[in-house]
Amino acid sequence: MRAACFVLLAWASTVEAGELSVEAEARLLSRYPAGRMPVDPEVMTAIQALAEDGSNDEISLLRSIVAHERPEVESAAASAIAAIRERERGRQRIVFADQLPDRPELERASRPLRTHGLGLEEATCVAYVSLLLADSGSSPRPWRADTALKEAALLEDQGDIPGALHQYALLAAHDDSEAWTALSGYGVDPERLLLGLLAHPTVAKDERNDAAILEVLVQRGGTLTLTVLTERLQHPSVSDRATAEDALTRMHDQSEWAALNAR
Repeated sequence: MRAACFVLLAWASTVEAGELSVEAEARLLSRYPAGRMPVDPEVMTAIQALAEDGSNDEISLLRSIVAHERPEVESAAASAIAAIRERERGRQRIVFADQLPDRPELERASRPLRTHGLGLEEATCVAYVSLLLADSGSSPRPWRADTALKEAALLEDQGDIPGALHQYALLAAHDDSEAWTALSGYGVDPERLLLGLLAHPTVAKDERNDAAILEVLVQRGGTLTLTVLTERLQHPSVSDRATAEDALTRMHDQSEWAALNAR
């Protein structure tokens, strides 16, 4: 017991020392007038310390350094910002993953949807989207390959996780591998999220996105996609039934082609 207490105290002391070190390094960097920061070991070590142990609290200081200091210091500060952002996103994703809805919660949330003609799995997919994206502070922006990933990361940095997930989902619909990785990092099931977006009645949508979502599900979807598409064959909407039948036919053809090639 004493040994365990000793380890706990040692860990707490290490954390406290790290926090004090970050404060000390930030104070050191703050004492220089804008544009007058020297390129010396003390400054570079302080910036590196913020990169390793700093948090969002140090971002504004590092931004000021990027804006006003000479290239060597500017580059180090920019790298420190990137390191802090990446670390904070990682922590954010772990916390979010621990709070994801479980199957019973999804089934409870999906019950009202069943009365509107949705099958069991399709309804749980729509409920999944509702629970994950309900608090989104922004609608996804028009998809552009050159900016969409940066915009998703910016939403993360602003704390709008539902907005970031929506943007990552639309990127995943365009088969962006980094977006699939980001969704998985949050513990999110990309296939279930995309199926839910496809069927959700109120989440902001775009026909081009719907087409992209369906296409990537045909290419990458598994048993869940087959189940939901099969359920959609019973939809009251003729167009929904026709779209589902076409998608199922293409998935079947792909499966047969893969089986032939594997022989």
